Amino acid sequence: MANQITELSGIKAVIEFETKQGRTKCERVSKCGYDLVTSTIDGADERHIEVKATSKDRFTFRWLEELEQQAAWQDERFYLYLVTGAGTKKARVLIYDRTMLSERFSKVITHYQYVFPRSDFQ
Repeated sequence: MANQITELSGIKAVIEFETKQGRTKCERVSKCGYDLVTSTIDGADERHIEVKATSKDRFTFRWLEELEQQAAWQDERFYLYLVTGAGTKKARVLIYDRTMLSERFSKVITHYQYVFPRSDFQ
């Protein structure tokens, strides 16, 4: 529950930030590798934004799920917005475009998964 509250606080902070930047058209999306689509009223400067939030004052690293990573590699409008201090008056939004993300990319494999169909055990 705490993670969900932090995530929602982060999204709220990003929507407020985007509105201040003139991107007042904002839509919450799902299952596409990012959380928000924002743009100016005329549809210009569209951004596809994945939001990662923490109530702490910094990130040391942050992983992306597979669909998010695919969007980061393939979608020219993809941005990662990191929100620190989510849910507090000290919330801060840091923006990373695809170029900045590629400079910070580190592939760390923590495990491998094998899938065994039920038919193997009959």
